[in-house]
Amino acid sequence: MNLTTTFLITSLVLAGCAAPTEETVDGSESALSSSPWEAAVTCGGHGLTVDVDRNERRHLQAVIRDPGAVAYLGSHPGAGASGKPNAHGEIVIEGFVTRGVFSAADFGGFRHSAFSVADALLPEAYVNREGDGVRVRLVTWASGHEVETSNWFFPHCR
Repeated sequence: MNLTTTFLITSLVLAGCAAPTEETVDGSESALSSSPWEAAVTCGGHGLTVDVDRNERRHLQAVIRDPGAVAYLGSHPGAGASGKPNAHGEIVIEGFVTRGVFSAADFGGFRHSAFSVADALLPEAYVNREGDGVRVRLVTWASGHEVETSNWFFPHCR
């Protein structure tokens, strides 16, 4: 065996060892930022995926793909841009938590705040764990009070 053949075989073996396993799940392609995303929680046959930013484990996004949920939430959006479908027909809600998410068990929920009134950030959306599922709530503000515009429950999360 010559040196070129040995190098080629070694490169292929090392590349095969470095390839992702079936347990690795890539995050959503519809991210709101260019961060590398990793799926932390998946619900209802990928109807909802909660992704974690690999560079900042406190930065999360919920990507809603279920057509029924996208249609309903999109027709009853919260304040600002929350609940409006993107060009891929998905709703992406971004937020932060105080403790990093490294597994599905670490995820309890987050809120997206961007609606500003008198220099105060008010929530537009909540993404919270409920039993074996996750509930997404979209809200707006009227007369200084939070008003829910819509919500959707995604069962069977892992």
